[in-house]
Amino acid sequence: MTYPVMTNPDGTPRRDFDEADFAQMSDDEREAFVVFLQERVAEDEAVAALDAATKDLHASVRERNAAEQALNEAYPPQTALEARLAAIAAYDAVRLGKELPKPKPPTKKQLAAKERAEQAESDWRRKLSTKQRAEEALREVRRNLKAAFLRCVTPVSADEARREHLRLSSEHKAAGNVVKPTPEAPLSPIDRALRGAGRQTSIEYGTKRPRYA
Repeated sequence: MTYPVMTNPDGTPRRDFDEADFAQMSDDEREAFVVFLQERVAEDEAVAALDAATKDLHASVRERNAAEQALNEAYPPQTALEARLAAIAAYDAVRLGKELPKPKPPTKKQLAAKERAEQAESDWRRKLSTKQRAEEALREVRRNLKAAFLRCVTPVSADEARREHLRLSSEHKAAGNVVKPTPEAPLSPIDRALRGAGRQTSIEYGTKRPRYA
């Protein structure tokens, strides 16, 4: 099993971590590294959510364009001759004191096309808003990931690392993400990360280099 490459505080690169190296980490490094793994999982989830929102938006754009085309076909624009004849008829009606000619009621096809266009417009606006929220969520996750990486390469106290873990966990809960248990002892988060879901996380994401290395 390998873990992401980190750098020393002086900027020199460290080699890939294996289990022995991981076990030899200080308590501060363990605390920071568990948070970093969680943030990498959160980043991949945010990227997947943004990809899905982008695909939905593209589909809604295609439906919107098709609905607009159907609406234009249902309500064809007047030709120059038709517009001139309608203006003459309206002028004669006013001159002779008659009622203006009433417009023809819309057909079922026209009503259906109008309803489809309105629904397509509403769906497009909703999915555009969803994509914008996904983009903002990804930016926030990447800010947290960068902060978590800096924690891994900067000496911090165990109390400070634990406070950072609690802060990120609270943000994950507010966003509806799955959160690992809050560390209660220096070694318990690592044991849980290696024996529980974190072990799979380390295998799945451990071969990737962090974006901020």
